[in-house]
Amino acid sequence: MRELEAKFRVDCSLLAEVRRRVESLGFKLVDVVEELDYYYSHPCRDFAVTDEAVRVRISRGLVELTYKGPRGGGEFKSREEYSVAVGSESIKRMLELLGFKQVMEVVKRRSYYEGRGILVSIDEVRGLGCYVEIEVKDGGEEVIKSVAESLGFTPGDYEPRTYLELLLEKRASP
Repeated sequence: MRELEAKFRVDCSLLAEVRRRVESLGFKLVDVVEELDYYYSHPCRDFAVTDEAVRVRISRGLVELTYKGPRGGGEFKSREEYSVAVGSESIKRMLELLGFKQVMEVVKRRSYYEGRGILVSIDEVRGLGCYVEIEVKDGGEEVIKSVAESLGFTPGDYEPRTYLELLLEKRASP
């Protein structure tokens, strides 16, 4: 599966207004969850170089293992992504036994909104702040641009880096 998404930073004090705008566009709130994402490094290749990621996500007691491929071209982030549900958190230990090392934990409170084949997520990310992600399965960049403009975002508001990249940069800076 290939996902196409765009992320926009938003001032956390404006979240109530952003929620109102999202709902005024016809998107319906479908869930609010806390997600714990654990990212791993590969024992034989550098994911920072290959632009890949392996993640274990825990949310509502469900555990999911995800592979994210390198980003493709285009204005917004597009990449292959495969996820499988796994039975328990023991997948984390299995990865470690196979030589993978946990490099970062990303904790976020995420509000999912759906409508017109589009997923809008409002994220409060521990240590980073607040963001809005717009994701489409069917459709292209024009769909994302249209929704982003309707929400008041400009092309300059687009954040191309992943939460993992942002947190690693923050950790590396003095």
